[in-house]
This record gives sequence, structure tokens and C-alpha cells, in this order.
Amino acid sequence: MKKRAKLFIILCFIISSFVLSVDVQDFLRESSVFLSAFISKPTSVGAIFPSSSKLAKKITEKIGKHSSPIKVLEVGAGTGVFTERIIEKLNSHDTLDIIELDEGFYHILEKKYGHLGNVQINCMSVLDFDTKEPYDFIISGLPFNAFDEGFLTQVLMKYRELIKPGGIISYFEYIALAKIKLLFLFGKDRDEYLKTLSVVSRFRDQFEFKRKEVFGNIPPAYVRHLCIGWLL
Repeated sequence: MKKRAKLFIILCFIISSFVLSVDVQDFLRESSVFLSAFISKPTSVGAIFPSSSKLAKKITEKIGKHSSPIKVLEVGAGTGVFTERIIEKLNSHDTLDIIELDEGFYHILEKKYGHLGNVQINCMSVLDFDTKEPYDFIISGLPFNAFDEGFLTQVLMKYRELIKPGGIISYFEYIALAKIKLLFLFGKDRDEYLKTLSVVSRFRDQFEFKRKEVFGNIPPAYVRHLCIGWLL
């Protein structure tokens, strides 16, 4: 069984490197960091593979052309797939703050983007992060469905504190993964997971204005855009 699991992971690496048209060495190196982080901290790292460029394009699509300065916050940046797309959209007077709790991912981000003057990278929990001015956009890579109800509630409350009225929060979730996970949960574990899903659902139903399927990702995902302030 262990041999089959290893073969499956290797096969996924090979297939994804061709399907998503990314550099093979970079993909394998960053995927190994994801896999290691997922195994050691599955409740804070919700993905085995880095997100695809197609997912990055969709989750950042609301950051359009602009003349006045904007502030963007990225939470749970991983290896920087979304980060790269965000930076492409920024003008010199815009700012990007990044929050990444995992030290392995943090060092990758520092190496890639630490030299940029309008990018600040923080190795910490979003719950411990504060800012003087709220953000126009929050791009979230956090695995909401992997958190327990209490922690997730705190995270979503924090997002509402950090975003401007009328600001946009964008996040993604894997298609059908929640339903599949429920098939393998029973008793108290199932009840706790349903509470988590309920917290996500209430937040989404209150503020979501657009959803988009992205099949060019492993696994396929929904991108969800929420405008905070419409219904406050």
C-alpha cells in the first residue's frame, strides 16, 4: 500500500508538470515543500500541490486597472503562485503585505520577493497581524475547511476587521472535497466538521457576489469573491 501511495504521488507530479505548463524542477521542489508541510501540519496547510497559474489568474481577477494607490493583503501565500500574479497587477505606489505562518514557505517567499520595496512578508498568524489602514483586497489561501469552528470564526472576523468597507475578499476551495471528506467522518468528528462547513457557508452566503470553477488545478477548485460591506 505504501509503495502504491508513493507511485501515485510521483505520477501526480509528472502529470501536473505537463498539464499546468510549469517548470518541472521548480514544481517538484515546491511540491515537496507543500507535501512536507501538509504531513506535519494538515490543519494549517490544506494542499499537497502548489496552486496552478489558472487558479492564480481567477483569484486575483478583481484586482483590475487602477490609478489611485491600493493595499492588498495575501494570507497563506504558500510558495507564491498567487503572489506573483498580484505583483504583476500592482503599480509602484501600491503595497502588498503577505502573511505566511509556515517557515518553509516564508523562506521561499523571502527569496522570491523580499527585495521588492512595496512588498512586506510576515511570518506569523493572521490573528496576530495588525495594520494602520484597512485593505482594498484580501487574497486568502487558507484552507477554511481544515480549521475547527472556533478558529475559523476568529479568522473570518479578522478578515472583516482588515478589509475596507466595500473591499473584496477572494478565496478558493476544492470542488466536492468537503462532501468526500464527510463520507469518512463519523460521530463527533463529523459533527465538528459540519460546524466548520456551516461557518464558511454563512459567511459566503452573506457576502459572495461571484463564483468561478477552475478545472485547470489539482484538484479542481471554486474561486469565490466576496464584497464585504454590501450587507453590513
